[in-house]
Amino acid sequence: MRCPFVLPQPGSRKFRVSGLTLPAWPRRRGVLILLGLFLSTPSPGVPPIVARPDSLLGLSPARRYVVLKNAYYGQLLREDTSAALRVRREVEAFFQIKGSERDRFHLQVVLLEADLFGKFHLKRILSRAKALLQQAEAERDTMMIAKGHQNLGLFYFTIQKSYYLGFWHYGRTFELIRHRSEADYPEHTYTVYTLGRVNYDFFNYEKAIELGRTLHPSKASPVTIDHLYNAALIGLSYYHLQRYDSARHYFEWGLGYLTRRELANDAWTGIFNGNIGRVLAEQGQPEAAIPYLKKGLDYTTRFRVWDNVAPFGACLARIYLPTQPERAGHYAHLAHRAALREGVPKVLYETHPTQAAYYGRVGRADLALAHADSAATAKDRWQKELDVTLKHRAEIALEAERHQTRERLLNQEKDRQVLIRNGLLIFLGLAAALAYLLYARKALADRHRQAQARAKHERDEAELRLARAQLDQYLQHLSEKNSLIERISDELAEATEPGVQHRNDRIAALLDSIILTDADWGRFRQVFEQVHPGFFDELRHTHPDLTPAEVRLVALSKLGIPTREMALMLGVSAESVRKGRYRLRRKLEPLGKPLGADDALLDLLRPV
Repeated sequence: MRCPFVLPQPGSRKFRVSGLTLPAWPRRRGVLILLGLFLSTPSPGVPPIVARPDSLLGLSPARRYVVLKNAYYGQLLREDTSAALRVRREVEAFFQIKGSERDRFHLQVVLLEADLFGKFHLKRILSRAKALLQQAEAERDTMMIAKGHQNLGLFYFTIQKSYYLGFWHYGRTFELIRHRSEADYPEHTYTVYTLGRVNYDFFNYEKAIELGRTLHPSKASPVTIDHLYNAALIGLSYYHLQRYDSARHYFEWGLGYLTRRELANDAWTGIFNGNIGRVLAEQGQPEAAIPYLKKGLDYTTRFRVWDNVAPFGACLARIYLPTQPERAGHYAHLAHRAALREGVPKVLYETHPTQAAYYGRVGRADLALAHADSAATAKDRWQKELDVTLKHRAEIALEAERHQTRERLLNQEKDRQVLIRNGLLIFLGLAAALAYLLYARKALADRHRQAQARAKHERDEAELRLARAQLDQYLQHLSEKNSLIERISDELAEATEPGVQHRNDRIAALLDSIILTDADWGRFRQVFEQVHPGFFDELRHTHPDLTPAEVRLVALSKLGIPTREMALMLGVSAESVRKGRYRLRRKLEPLGKPLGADDALLDLLRPV
């Protein structure tokens, strides 16, 4: 299978388009003019870029890329390896001293591409290309990333014949540069055209049209020779798809721009005219096709574009064969000689049947049979080439399907991992939320309990203060009553008159009423319990043998009431209180411990 890439090889001035050879335009004429503008006149035998490399620093990255590539690659094209190496050493030395790290990186990409085009240092091309692509991606340099993919695509296509990888890298290149222009991507127009050509050579005409149409200029855009290449590519793609109106539109568009002085080229004029004639012939307009075919045949013959001469002459022969066999024979012989010079099976397969038809028409059955046999042989050879190409296309499709399957499985695994991760995160989130809610609920309950405890404590404190106040008031009241009783008793002791007997009876009744009765004791005990909660229960538990009178004596002693006031409150004499307290101390005396007269009763009751 022929190499699908379209750049001219060293010493070649043409490139192929599926059996039609188009002359290589001197594309680098503009670059050489730029060299003259930016570089001073070099010394004899020294490339311009070596004489004044400092002027390169003033160029934009895209422009500098083109200038460097053509200076170095130009020497390789002329097979002047020593001059190419000298250019390389000079530029590398200059950039090492004057250039930035980014400048040196760009230079290495330029040298890689030139080495690849010139098939120079091929053993190290792949490793260099991958390393430079990784560096470009690390630096997020879009122009260099696209160049890296473009170089890898070219390497896989032309060197390793790994067409799927080549297509993959070319696809990445296109996605990166499709919205860029010639000003910010080196050779942008020609690169997009090349990507379309790769698809064309693998008979993927729809994709070639898709890529080519993204490059087709608007009315305001400047048209270059690369756009004419592209117009021919789109036209031929439509021609093979039998969409003849669209094919004719692009051929006529290209032919119209060839009238401009800066784009004028006789070989391309012949190619566009001849293809317009072929389209008209396929559309059933032979009379309209003849002028275009003749003009195309004339120009392509003069410029020896033989694989265009052959189809144009064969088409004219088929048109003239029914009415003018002699003229048909002339064009058939002309086409066949061009096909023999080209030696391409596809072109021979087109001219041999024309020769066979002509000889059959003029009654030369032997020659007709010979050309028919040759046509079968050429067809078989062409079919083999076609089968190889279709095989590669099938392999590309199969590898693409495998890649898509791997990508789909990888994406599914990623989705599964993401789903698991999200599920885990959701579970952890819910667990954290639940834990927070439980913690908040516990904290709220704790705060509620603390608030209740504080409220209860404050309530108890208030009740205790109230009880203390009531007890103090009660004791004050009892003290006042005791003082009154004492005063009344003293008055009674001093009274001797018999006339006051009735008054004394009433005073005695009063004394009976103010003495601490059971009802008074009940009120007293209720208030006492508020001040000393559980005192009587604990006393009954620790000393169950105490009498009610002794319990009262203990309670009054707990309050620290003096003996005299205690006697008045209990309605007995002070001596009775002292005796009662003595008996109580004896009852509470610890075993084996002698009790002194001064031992305090409360010391014995301290555990209570």
